Amino acid sequence: MSRTASVEATDWLARLRTDARARFEALGIPKPTDEDWRQTNVQPLAPFAATAAGAAAATAAALDALPLAAVLPCRVVLVNGRFDEGLSSLSGLPRGVRVMSLAKELAESPDRWEAYLGRAASVEKAPFVALNTAFFVDGIVVTVDAGVGAETPLHILHVALPGAAPSAIHPRTLVVANAAS
Repeated sequence: MSRTASVEATDWLARLRTDARARFEALGIPKPTDEDWRQTNVQPLAPFAATAAGAAAATAAALDALPLAAVLPCRVVLVNGRFDEGLSSLSGLPRGVRVMSLAKELAESPDRWEAYLGRAASVEKAPFVALNTAFFVDGIVVTVDAGVGAETPLHILHVALPGAAPSAIHPRTLVVANAAS
């Protein structure tokens, strides 16, 4: 799996990823005999669950042809788990709401995100949370300043484009909503 060097540049993030991968390896892909997964067979995912999809490009015309994507005033687009600013429509965001690439934020100011990343969902009993934590390459960070009311919905559009081999997409969405937002 290829990751940008910046995503591995901090000790805390490398440790978070290593611990998550170890936890995933201990838990494994859920089986239909596991109580939480008794009605869902996810075993076919096993061969490529830890193989990250490569970067790919989508076109604005293809997205605009989607009924919902074309009419929403605020759209964030992730293509194979990577933030695509060119396909996103963020001009309608209210003042005090920001959407940024997670990979870029981790590269530019990694310590700013340590208090948030990997805190909301535990990897202890959730193999797919552990897998995502171990293998995400990018995603988005949405921050909402204190006291800001965001009346306009933010539509997050995940576009999955096939590659040469089966692979998984591990996007991460981090929302930091400050007091009274």
